[in-house]
Amino acid sequence: MRIERKRHCILSAFVATLVIVLFGAGQARADMSNLIVNGDFQTGDLTGWTWTPTQYSEPTMTTEVVLFDTSGTGESLAFRCNPGTDSEHWDIGQEEGGVLSQTISLTAGTPYQVAVGASAMSDIGGGDNKDAGRIRFYIGGDLLWDWDIDKIDGGVTERNSYAGTYTPAVSGDYDVEVLFTRTYTNYVPWVYHHADNISVIPEPATLSLLAISGFAL
Repeated sequence: MRIERKRHCILSAFVATLVIVLFGAGQARADMSNLIVNGDFQTGDLTGWTWTPTQYSEPTMTTEVVLFDTSGTGESLAFRCNPGTDSEHWDIGQEEGGVLSQTISLTAGTPYQVAVGASAMSDIGGGDNKDAGRIRFYIGGDLLWDWDIDKIDGGVTERNSYAGTYTPAVSGDYDVEVLFTRTYTNYVPWVYHHADNISVIPEPATLSLLAISGFAL
C-alpha cells in the first residue's frame, strides 16, 4: 500500500513537472520575437533598415512607407519604391533599383522561419508595361526567393510572398536583403514595388519531442 502510494506521488510529481515544462515551452514559443527590426514598417519609416541604390542609380526613384494592401487582406503600412524609371541607362539594359537591408545575429544549426510579402503595381493611366521587374530575398548572400514579375497591365497589382526555413552553418552576423530592380527598356509606365511583413524567427522546439522524452522517462 505504501509502495503504491509512493508510486502515485512520484507519478503525480512527474505529471506536474511535465505540465510545467510543456507550459514553459508554450510560453517560450509565444514569446519568440521577430529578429527583424520594423519588419512590418509600423513605425511609418525605415527605422532599422538601410536603403542602398544599385550601381545605376536613378534620380526619379523614391522610397517611402505608405498604406497599401500588399497581401490582399487589407491596407497596412508597407515599404514602397519605384525602380526602373530612369531612361538614362535603358540602352545598356542595366537593372535599376536598390536593396533594403539590415543585419541580424544568427546561431549555427538553428532553423529560422523566414518570410516576406511583396507586390508590384503598374501606374494606372499609363497603359501596359513590358516588364515589371524582379524582387529577390537574401540571407547572408544566399538567394532564397526570386520573383520575376514579368508584365503587368495598367492599374493592376500582382501579389506574391515567400515563407521557408533558413539554417545558418556558422554563428554570426547575417545581412537580410530585399532587392528591388527593373530594367528600363523603353518608355513604359512606372511600376511600384512593395514589401511588408518581413520576418526571421527562431523555430521553437516541438512540444511533441518534450512529451515523448517525458513519457520515456
